[in-house]
Amino acid sequence: MIADMKKPVILIIDDEEVVLAGLSHILKKNGYRAVTANSGEQGLEVLKKEKPQLIITDLIMNGIGGLEVLKQVKETEPEIIVVIMTGHGEMDSSIEALRLGASDYLLKPYKEEELLFRVARCFEKLQMLNEAKKTNEELKESIAKHQELEKSLRASNKQLELLSALDGLTGIANRRTFEKFLEREWKSSMRHTQPVTAIMMDIDFFKLYNDTYGHQAGDDCLKKVAHTIEKSLRRPGDLVARYGGEEFVAILSDTPKKGAFGLAEKVRASVEALEIPHQASQASKFVTISLGVASRVPERGDASSILISEADKSLYKAKQEGRNRVAE
Repeated sequence: MIADMKKPVILIIDDEEVVLAGLSHILKKNGYRAVTANSGEQGLEVLKKEKPQLIITDLIMNGIGGLEVLKQVKETEPEIIVVIMTGHGEMDSSIEALRLGASDYLLKPYKEEELLFRVARCFEKLQMLNEAKKTNEELKESIAKHQELEKSLRASNKQLELLSALDGLTGIANRRTFEKFLEREWKSSMRHTQPVTAIMMDIDFFKLYNDTYGHQAGDDCLKKVAHTIEKSLRRPGDLVARYGGEEFVAILSDTPKKGAFGLAEKVRASVEALEIPHQASQASKFVTISLGVASRVPERGDASSILISEADKSLYKAKQEGRNRVAE
C-alpha cells in the first residue's frame, strides 16, 4: 500500500514549536505530508482524524509523554509505525520504548540526513508488513476454495512466526526471543543445579562510527558484527540476540565462567579481525567490542535479571578499563 502513496502522512508530536516547524519543513520538502500536534493529548486527537502511517513523538513532554502515546497507539492502531525522539540522557527510556513496540528512535539534536534515513526505513518496514499481510490474506482465501493448500498456509504462518522472533536488521534473535529463552534456561539450570552464563557486548564508540560514516554504514556494521558473534558462539543450546541499539547478548547454558571468558575473548578477537575501519574510535583503528561476562547457578527465588545486571556491570568494567576487552 505504501508504494502507491505519493504523500504518506506523518504525525509529529512535540511541545516545542521550533521542533515541530523544523521537522515539518524537512518532511514536506521531501514529499511527505506532515501534520503536527503540540502535546500528547492533541496528538492522540489528531491521530483519529488524519490516520497517519507514521508517528514521530518526543519522549518527554508536559502532560502525556511519548511512552504513553506509544502505549495508546499500539492498543488502538498497532499497525502504525512509531518513532521516539529522545535526548542523549534518556537512552534507558528509549530502549523501553523499543521494548513496548516503537520501531526506532531519533536522537536530539537530529540531523536531516538521519531523520530522512530513519523515516524511509520505517516506510520500507511498513510496506514489507503490508505485503506479508496481503500474502497471508490471499493464502487464506485460496484455502477456503482449495483445501489442499492448507499445508501451504501452515508453512506461511510458521515462517511469519519465525520472522517475528528475529531482529529485523541483523537477522539474529530479537530481545523478546532472548527474554523467553533466558527464562527457560534459568528455570532449567535451577532444576539441574547447573551454571548459566551471560555475555553482554557493546560496539565501542558506535555513535562516533555513525557520525563519521553515516547510518547506512552503521547498519552494515551492525549486521557484520552480529553475524560474527553468532558464528563464534554457534553451539547447541546457546543463543545470541540483539539487546538494543549496538548492544548484543549471549546466553550460554551449562557453561562455567572460565569457559565463557575464553569464548568471549574469541568473539572479541573475531570482531576485531573483521578490520572494519573506525577512524573515530579511541580503542582501535578498527571496529571493536567490549564484553562483560557473568555466571551463576540459580537458586530458588533468584530472578534471571540478576544475571543480566551482573553481566552489564562487567561490561561497564570493560569499558572503564579501556574497551576492546573482556571483563568479569
